[in-house]
Amino acid sequence: YQWLDPKRWESVVFLNPNDAGEAYVKRIAGLPGETITIRGGDIYVQGRIQRKTFEQFQALAIPVYDSRVASRSKWDKDRWVIHGVTNSWSRVGAAWLIDSLHARSIDSIAFQDLLPSGKPTPLVDEIPYNATRLGSRPPPITDLAVHARLTYEQGTGSYAVTLNLSVHDSVEWRHYPDRGTWEMRQNDRLLQSGQRSISSGSSVDIDLAYWDARIEARVDGQSLFSIDADPIPFGTEPAIHPVRFSATGFVGKIDSIKINRDIYYRTEPPGAWPGRSEEGYRLGADEYFMLGDNSAVSNDSRSWDVPGIPRRLLVGKPIFVHLPMQAGRGKIAGRTWRWQLPDWRRVRRVDAW
Repeated sequence: YQWLDPKRWESVVFLNPNDAGEAYVKRIAGLPGETITIRGGDIYVQGRIQRKTFEQFQALAIPVYDSRVASRSKWDKDRWVIHGVTNSWSRVGAAWLIDSLHARSIDSIAFQDLLPSGKPTPLVDEIPYNATRLGSRPPPITDLAVHARLTYEQGTGSYAVTLNLSVHDSVEWRHYPDRGTWEMRQNDRLLQSGQRSISSGSSVDIDLAYWDARIEARVDGQSLFSIDADPIPFGTEPAIHPVRFSATGFVGKIDSIKINRDIYYRTEPPGAWPGRSEEGYRLGADEYFMLGDNSAVSNDSRSWDVPGIPRRLLVGKPIFVHLPMQAGRGKIAGRTWRWQLPDWRRVRRVDAW
């Protein structure tokens, strides 16, 4: 940072202002001169929501579901509910086969998260490995992304991917492969349509995402639709089935399903918010607002007496995750010992952005 200015969402190394010999690694959420507020898990500057790029969102996303892993579990079948009466959907390993060629209605499968009791529950910002430090109920998650690979065999109908962001809010991308057209809808309102052909027997990778009040649909990595939307009002009733695949007049296959969610910045970390004013966090002319990716319990600008980190304390960019640990146990002289050792399999380079 001798020649370049740090950017928002960039991970940085800096010195702890209370202990100059201690280095922290956090992510920049606020820039010099800004007033920062956090609402509904998102960052606002002077009252305007700050949006990550699709690539930044993907790099920060927290995994919710991966069919390639989940299909090995006997409980995975309970994560999906079939809606419809024509039995158009059937499960084979990690893939869903679709045969709705003669269906009279749109049939679908819907994802649901489960409590330990097996009861469906909305997705929430739960961090099991340290949730005991939190004093409030985990908030519901609305910012989601779904990825899937779709194979088209035949049919003059359509298939669709839907994100149910709350009980009253949804976004849907529908494709008519025989016509080579697609439609994007929000709450059943047509936002845009376009052309995208796919030949019989071919496959495409589909991404549909809503994050930081932005909607985007991609096919084979190419953005077909992107728009800034209004944030979902805080406190809106969450949906039980956040992701849905539907089809009618269509024969094909869906596999490689992944569901991710955005990081949720909470506003009630352990301890008070000593640096916050009524309007938010006011940063000085050379100060940065830092947040940790382990948002709910991170020791960061939300809980420091002085939330802003002066530029002179910035050291540089992190390069490697160098000390992920793993537990070990063994017997020595008849006694069982436990220890922590570096897990070299998880040492990796940090994303450059």
